[in-house]
Amino acid sequence: MVKTLDALHAPETAPFTFINNQGFGNIFDILKKEAYRKIYLERLEFHFGNEYAQTVLNSLKTSSLNSYFTPVPIIQSISSYLKRLENFEPKAILEPSAGNGLIIRELLKHYHDANYTAFEKEILTVRILEHNFRLRKNVKIFGLPFESLEQTNADKTYDLVVSNIPFGANKIFDTSLSGHPLQAQISKNIHSYFVYKSLASLKNAGVSVLVCTKNFMDKSQYAPIRKHLMESNNFIGGVRLPDSAFAQENTSVVTDIMVFQNNQGIAANAEQQEINTLFSETLEKGVGENSVQFSSYFSSYGQHVLGQLEKGGMYDQKDYTVKNEDNLDTLRLSISQTLAGFQISNKVWVEEKQAISDIASKPESPKQELSYSGNLKAGNLVIKQQKLFKILENEQLELINIKPREFDRLSKIIALRDTYLELLDTDRSSGQATLDILKYQYDLYDFQYGKLHDKANYAFVTLDIQGPMLLALEKPVNGIFVKADILENPWKKKVVEAPKKLSLEDAIYFSLNKYNGINEELLAETTGQSKDVIIKEALERQLLFLNPEGNHISLAPKFLFLSGTIYEKINFYRKNDFGPYQNYVDKNYLSQTIRELEKIKPPITPFEDLDIKLHEPWFPFEITQAFLYDTYKTVAHIAYNESTSKYMVKIESYEYQETRKFYVQSEHRSYYFRDILEGALNSTIPYITKGSKDNKRTDKAKMQEIRIKFELLYKDFNRYIIEKPELKKRLEYIFYKMYDAKVHPKYDGSYLKFEGLQQFAPYPSQKDTVAGIIINQGLLVNKEVGFGKTLDMALASQKLKELNLSKKTLIIGLRSTVIQLERELLNAFPTMNILVAHDKVVSGLANRNAFFAKIVSTDCDVVLMSHDTFKFIPQSQEIIHQIISEELANLERDLSVIYEDKYNISKRVLKGLETRRENLTATLKEVYFDIQTKQSEVINFDQMGFEHIMVDESHKFKNLMYTG
Repeated sequence: MVKTLDALHAPETAPFTFINNQGFGNIFDILKKEAYRKIYLERLEFHFGNEYAQTVLNSLKTSSLNSYFTPVPIIQSISSYLKRLENFEPKAILEPSAGNGLIIRELLKHYHDANYTAFEKEILTVRILEHNFRLRKNVKIFGLPFESLEQTNADKTYDLVVSNIPFGANKIFDTSLSGHPLQAQISKNIHSYFVYKSLASLKNAGVSVLVCTKNFMDKSQYAPIRKHLMESNNFIGGVRLPDSAFAQENTSVVTDIMVFQNNQGIAANAEQQEINTLFSETLEKGVGENSVQFSSYFSSYGQHVLGQLEKGGMYDQKDYTVKNEDNLDTLRLSISQTLAGFQISNKVWVEEKQAISDIASKPESPKQELSYSGNLKAGNLVIKQQKLFKILENEQLELINIKPREFDRLSKIIALRDTYLELLDTDRSSGQATLDILKYQYDLYDFQYGKLHDKANYAFVTLDIQGPMLLALEKPVNGIFVKADILENPWKKKVVEAPKKLSLEDAIYFSLNKYNGINEELLAETTGQSKDVIIKEALERQLLFLNPEGNHISLAPKFLFLSGTIYEKINFYRKNDFGPYQNYVDKNYLSQTIRELEKIKPPITPFEDLDIKLHEPWFPFEITQAFLYDTYKTVAHIAYNESTSKYMVKIESYEYQETRKFYVQSEHRSYYFRDILEGALNSTIPYITKGSKDNKRTDKAKMQEIRIKFELLYKDFNRYIIEKPELKKRLEYIFYKMYDAKVHPKYDGSYLKFEGLQQFAPYPSQKDTVAGIIINQGLLVNKEVGFGKTLDMALASQKLKELNLSKKTLIIGLRSTVIQLERELLNAFPTMNILVAHDKVVSGLANRNAFFAKIVSTDCDVVLMSHDTFKFIPQSQEIIHQIISEELANLERDLSVIYEDKYNISKRVLKGLETRRENLTATLKEVYFDIQTKQSEVINFDQMGFEHIMVDESHKFKNLMYTG
């Protein structure tokens, strides 16, 4: 690796050396060794400078997690096969994942006049690639990922595409895939994308040879992609290599050599179609005791599997692998012999000579198909050249033949659709002009053809895939359909003004909701009293208290005042210095308040009751690190990784005599002090096995031995703290100040009254819950079944409406309880206007989108739907962008700590984190692309106008993706 850097920076007069770093997959493990890493980093800094050197090093580490260079014997077999193909002389060749250029070097021996295009994204490898072919003018190198092909000046189609493609769960974003029916599946991981994109880059009758992990041909999840590929390509044949083929790269992956040919201009035959079908299909196969997914092609052509199937995969013992004891040179012969049986077809275009009279008698050839480009999607209707078309999946336009009167009717429906979609994307403050146009168009249609829901119109409205959304422009009233609210009333601004003449209690809670505190001017305005009278009355009735906040004093409600750090408030009141509020304080108020505070002041918890083992999140790492040094003469650094939710440990130095008692030797590996320490911090005992690979079983004795080591650590730490009274007292105080000294707020809703409430008298706990929801603008309510959660939601919705804090509230419940929720809400408040997403109303995409549109166009107090329906509401692209950006920032922070080489971490864990980063980055690019192109196909959450959400059985959402 050091020689590589020197060769890259050798003077031009030096002899040319082709750089070939075998064992690229070992780089991660090599750089984990501090001595090697130090030498290599010094050389990087010498050649690239201090700042850029670390960028190169991190890029090299990251790429080594997924990249494995192809052994030369395999490349030679592929090159020899291509050379022997009859009538195949490629002029344009693509290598989409070029690495050091070994494949290009081999192909140049046979096709030295061809033009080569190479893509490679790893920084140092691009430099190597440029060095290796700097004397070749016909090799064009792009230091970019393959998905950037469309944004470069590189050719877009080639006679030959050859590559050992990367594999992994890395998501890819490619703008050229936008609108593709299989976009999600293709871009979900890097190998499926590379196979698709490589074949999409072939010219008519072009050939592609790809090396890929066996999963692509085996797994049923890729079957739709394989089937799609066979629409424009033929699968010529495949060779399955044993898990030893890439041993030099420190991996035991089973790979396939796949040969394809673009089938455009090639006559089809039954045998080839059968092979294509086999390539597309997956079957279940027994390997030992394992039942695995297996390629139908390799099941039928077992002689193309170069080895014996054995149970147990690289990562999953329930999978299978392929074993072959032959060395690479012998394996090369087997590969070449198998490839020799794969023959491509010649390009055949059938052109028949015709007499002039025959040509004249034939009808005129059809015009070129029209295509669509814009923000509409497949299934939408468009008018072009005064004709009606439907957009197809491939963005072609399909002509729909209709009568003139039907054309006029559909033209007006399309105009309604476009104006309505424009209205949904228009800010409410500036949407009146668009709304006026929509109202005019609707009135005109109604005058000419009747209501959208009329039997004669329904079929025409729903002919467009987004047509059902237009049905939300009407609502049923007494058995007939009339204009929906959005057509009768202009949009209303969100309510921010309180109703006049509130009681002092309601005014206090309105202020808390709106300002997150007490606003004296608002209290005076909404109650009609002066600030002086309000403060005096509130303090006398103990509705408000004088609350110390740092160097300031503010008015706070009772629930808030009797919470927080109580001992600090007692000390403050005993000083009797209330600044501008001093005139409102008398001895009676002072003594009553201190008594109230003394009642709820919590005691200090002794250390013995804290149940501390080795470290707790509430005290600094330095205490545990000091214990390790004082007790075991070990210098250790401890950190917490938020992405993995694990503690990480790096040992700088240790005293063997002090730590050897923690050593544990199992049958398959050793556990040293760092392993025991990290396990004890995470309270995680490793799963230990014994026996051979075929007869593995749990080693309970060794697992118990490690548990004993944990207990020894815990015991030593406890004794260490107890022997240091000052440290013990410090920990007690830290815990008290962080947890015990603070009292959580207890909401008080005893004064609340509800307009229109029937049948029920709310329990105090239900009123307290409503008070908490109003004050906190939301609340997590944990109650057992039968304790009145439904009435909590009904009461809160009503009170929010009364205070003009939420004109439209969304209530989400289990699918099985939606009807019950509706019944109980109406039982409590019979006049409540509820819009309910019953199963029949939201079944199917079109009905669901129509209901979402109805939410926008209807004024209602509550919208009630199931969890399942709620999951289908799309977020705006801007919100998704914000969420993913925050998650990506968290991940970048964790990786930066790891890449500073402070903590040991396994290659597999790091690969998972890097894959997640690449996936989030790809998703972010996709979202940004959607924002730029304004592809809003359905109504999103922001457009629905909800001002409050209540979720019944909210624990169903506990395992969300983002850490926030």
